[in-house]
Amino acid sequence: MLPPLKDSLKETIPIVAERFGRECSDEEITRLTDLAKGEGCDVIVGIGGGVSDDDLMKVANIACGAKETIHNEPVLVTPAKVIASLKAAAA
Repeated sequence: MLPPLKDSLKETIPIVAERFGRECSDEEITRLTDLAKGEGCDVIVGIGGGVSDDDLMKVANIACGAKETIHNEPVLVTPAKVIASLKAAAA
């Protein structure tokens, strides 16, 4: 699914694709967070499933960190709202 999508969008927006290491550890989250920041990513899209609420909370807490641009939104964004959005997008 990703290669055709990536090919269709590469003319309009830059895309960075990275495989998740299958284990939602602090180290894996840090690795992917560092990659996204290093590449200047504005959006992160996860494709797949099987993630626990604890794993989602780790990612949501990072996304809602004090200096993150998520706070530029016109509404208050909390980790709980991030998790709800992730679950809604996956449904």
